[in-house]
Amino acid sequence: MRQRATRLSAIGGVSRRSLGPTFVLDQLSAPSAAAYSLRKLRAAHMGSADRVRRSSDNAEANIGFATAVQTRTNLTAIPINNNAGATAAGVTMTTVGTGTEFGQPYIDVRWQGTSTGVGFLQFVHDGSGAITPGLTYTTSIGFRLVSGTAPSGVPTIRALYYTSSGFLSGPGRPLPPLTAALQRGAFIGAAPANAVFTRPSILMPVNDGEVVNATIRYYAANVEQGTGNARPLLQRNVPEVVADIGDYDAEAVLSFVGGGDGFETTRYDQSGNGRNATQTTPGAQTRIVSNGAIETQNGRATVVQTATDQSLLISSAFSGFTSATGVFVFRQLVNSGVGAGAHGFRRNGGNDGQNNHSPASGTTALDGFFSADRMSFANYGPSTTLTIHTVRQTGTALQLFKNGTQIDGNKTVAFTTYATEKAFLMDANSNGTVALSEGIIFGTALSTTDRQILERNQGQYYGITVA
Repeated sequence: MRQRATRLSAIGGVSRRSLGPTFVLDQLSAPSAAAYSLRKLRAAHMGSADRVRRSSDNAEANIGFATAVQTRTNLTAIPINNNAGATAAGVTMTTVGTGTEFGQPYIDVRWQGTSTGVGFLQFVHDGSGAITPGLTYTTSIGFRLVSGTAPSGVPTIRALYYTSSGFLSGPGRPLPPLTAALQRGAFIGAAPANAVFTRPSILMPVNDGEVVNATIRYYAANVEQGTGNARPLLQRNVPEVVADIGDYDAEAVLSFVGGGDGFETTRYDQSGNGRNATQTTPGAQTRIVSNGAIETQNGRATVVQTATDQSLLISSAFSGFTSATGVFVFRQLVNSGVGAGAHGFRRNGGNDGQNNHSPASGTTALDGFFSADRMSFANYGPSTTLTIHTVRQTGTALQLFKNGTQIDGNKTVAFTTYATEKAFLMDANSNGTVALSEGIIFGTALSTTDRQILERNQGQYYGITVA
């Protein structure tokens, strides 16, 4: 049975499996006041992770956590064959060998002659890969020069789509230059209407009068559902974990959303306090699925702002806090000089307030806002990596941490006892957008032991180096 999950693997194409659920909030001595994540944080949390609206018809569904390990292999391994190849006038195409290299079957094709016009050399993997119209697929391929001189034209990979009766379309993208080293590339796109199967190909243009003398090794192509990571060879037939127990349910969300986009309407509070975060306005909802693929940071599910001022409003007010801690895992995607980030809580309709406290300006800037109007646990300047940000305050002492290291602290900042405050899980002004993976708020100043347990657990799960 074909699974509709997309790979949640580390950047760079390394398949990475989690160590299983640790339910990190169960390891802390201090209870959380609100906890939001696309992984399960407490064993006692029996609800869903979030509620998702799909773009195709605006239907909504609750999405939970995987209760068993979810794996998938490549959707289709295309048999290696050259029967559908084509060649320029004056150039012959001859199969001279077959075998296996890098764990992948290949065929060696010799191209020889002088082109009598502008033409192309085309190798087609003549084995059909079944597809579904409208869904996104990755067609990945590999090749290298065995002998001779590479043709002058830039190689292009094409995902040749066919109906049951013939050729339909052939979009493509450039590949790396042909050399003796293994070259890899991929084409990612949605299958057109009426498409039934695909036959990927490599096409190389040649000039009029060009002398062609090359033997090229073509490796078996693969076609897989979803947005791949341009890893066309090696381990394509090895099952890869897309969700471990306690991870976001990849199969459920992709089965529901299909090949379109999915947006969060609700993020459920895992603290047990019922402070669910909601957003009913479609244009203000953050995206969890893009073109049939789950949004990820460091290979883990996340939500992404597609516009500024998108937020989730917490439904239940905090009350009576005299100290607090906020721990957020996020990355700023777009910034034009003013920070954007993940906020703790602020009065509904309140402005930014006063008592802004931050370290010196620069790319490591991290702000903590504490005022009668707003308490922003994490605001920071430009960043190219997923980062753990912690703001901890007890009384008037404020400490700021980045990936477990204190970067500013023990400053005196007035703290308001909050009575009617509500929270924005994610928000940004007109100058920035954010990807947010996790946000947890505590109504106490976490002990050093609790803070380190939480930060190091997040670092392990999200692939972040933590002190």
